[in-house]
Amino acid sequence: MHSQIIKKEREKNYEKYLHLNHLVMKLPLQLLRMGKKFLSNIISTQIDIHKEFGGVVPEIASRHHIENILPVFTEALEKASCKLSDIDYIAVTNTPGLIGSLLVGLMFAKIPKLCQ
Repeated sequence: MHSQIIKKEREKNYEKYLHLNHLVMKLPLQLLRMGKKFLSNIISTQIDIHKEFGGVVPEIASRHHIENILPVFTEALEKASCKLSDIDYIAVTNTPGLIGSLLVGLMFAKIPKLCQ
């Protein structure tokens, strides 16, 4: 019985998590292993885009997320030497934030499950 518990604990340490923390001005995406080891941490920023408007434009922020979420995700997988099938769990921000940016992240987070 004890050896089974130890085995399960060891397996847990190798689970991979994808964390989509899609903020209005940034699109950070981390791939980490349980035990808090970052395998990759890729950030796409749109600070320069919004500077010319003097503040955040929600529609532009949402469109920037749509354009950049796949390249950021692809880069995160490559840097971590992982495939989509290697990811065990996906965590995604659902509040607070602008609805458009949140929806982009939430919908993107559902894609891997829909593709199985």
